[in-house]
Amino acid sequence: MTAPLLLVGQSELFATVIPGFFIVEATPIGFILWEVWMLLVGVSLLRVPQKRLESSTVAI
Repeated sequence: MTAPLLLVGQSELFATVIPGFFIVEATPIGFILWEVWMLLVGVSLLRVPQKRLESSTVAI
């Protein structure tokens, strides 16, 4: 979901070399959403029950 925002946000770079190129300020929004997604994934991984982790390990 955030990749399209980050790609569209690269229009700022094109505007530095192409005069009159449209600029879309989407990069900050994309990065904020990406950080929120990473935090949610991290919290969900920390909340995995201990029994589930122990049963998924393979004894060598």
